[in-house]
Amino acid sequence: MWRLIQPNLTRWFIIPLWAIITRSPYLDYYQKIRASQKQPRAQVNLEQFKQLKKILIHAYETTTYYKHCFDTAGFSPYRLMDFQGLTQIPVLTKEKVRTNFDDLRSRKYPENSLLKRATGGSTGTPMQFYVTKKREIFHAATIALNYEWAGLRLGERLAMLWGSPFETSKYENIRGKIENIVLGRCFLSTFVLSDAILKKYLIFLKRFRPKVLLGYTSSLLAFAQFIEKNKLIPPKLASVMSGAETLHRYQREHLEQVFRCPVFNRYGGRDSGAVAAECPEQRNMHINSNLVYAEISPEGHILITDLWNEGMPFIRYDTEDQGIISPVHCSCGRGTPFFQKIEGRIHDLLLKPNGEWVPGEFFPHLFKDIRGIKQFQVIQDEITTLTLRLVKDEGLFTEKDIEYLRAHILEYFGAIKLHFEYVHELPSLPSGKYQFTVCNISKNHKPL
Repeated sequence: MWRLIQPNLTRWFIIPLWAIITRSPYLDYYQKIRASQKQPRAQVNLEQFKQLKKILIHAYETTTYYKHCFDTAGFSPYRLMDFQGLTQIPVLTKEKVRTNFDDLRSRKYPENSLLKRATGGSTGTPMQFYVTKKREIFHAATIALNYEWAGLRLGERLAMLWGSPFETSKYENIRGKIENIVLGRCFLSTFVLSDAILKKYLIFLKRFRPKVLLGYTSSLLAFAQFIEKNKLIPPKLASVMSGAETLHRYQREHLEQVFRCPVFNRYGGRDSGAVAAECPEQRNMHINSNLVYAEISPEGHILITDLWNEGMPFIRYDTEDQGIISPVHCSCGRGTPFFQKIEGRIHDLLLKPNGEWVPGEFFPHLFKDIRGIKQFQVIQDEITTLTLRLVKDEGLFTEKDIEYLRAHILEYFGAIKLHFEYVHELPSLPSGKYQFTVCNISKNHKPL
């Protein structure tokens, strides 16, 4: 009975009541961007530029870093006339965030009023940063609209093949479990993949009956192969959403064939936010212009300016992904620009001694809270051995960092040998990205 009444109860009563009690602008903002999504490009640009100029002035007036950065570059946010003028501002890199951490935080916000976030980095460069609560609310409202494009309305059931054990653990307490039940969502950890676990997930999903299944690309493909290999019937879904890893055309086709529904892709990150998602009409990757301003550097890198994070402004932040923004308008009628091409995260699955596969995303989540390590790469040449190549931050690194890594890796991989190598830098791929996990075990044994 609860499964039948929960979606409407959540959509029409629980979420509105929560918004009133907490005085959250979530619903108001969601309804605003939902109503305005078909605005013409000129109107989109006008509203985006207004918010862009506001965040630039705020950054200049309240942060030590941007005051110095703008003055040195001869840039005045007050005199900005168009988007092109933004190119006067130097690009913000992960390394600059790390070395200017305190100077990037706005003096307007006490540290205890901000939310601390961290990312392992798609290229193996862990980093911490702050966001405001308002930014997180607007971020969540934008994601809700992106979900709607994929067929999931507010309150409808969402299953996530997502998140490390460190993430999902916060949903295992009483409050987290209640929230999951009320909001109609479930988290299924994907950092250990085996036939037994996938069978358990399939049984659960058929009972839970989510409208949409969201997951890492590699995890969705492993799940699809398990269903196909065992000739099983997939859960009934309106759509599948892929994220965190690059989704290639042949992978999309395979997922659509196995799950018997459309597959939508989205692009973003903890540091850059919900950057883009596919429209239902043309599957073009529309930029969430209400949330971010995106541009392409001369080197082809995607640069993101967060329009709402006043706590620690990220202006022209280098995602280190490569992309192309289309010069044409999408025929779906949305006025926002879209990515013609994105080249994103590159990493391998790694193999446990018992034959289970662990997605490479395990390691960014593991490293994200360790400020003493600037970059990492994990290499597996043998099933019983992992080599971790680390670039240390000499000012922050301690042996406790290694103890933490050793304990958590052995917990999930079992009895394996760990070799730690300290290097000054890690080699990049021709694209300029780092492959942060490398599996040299015979590819014939891979599930994907």
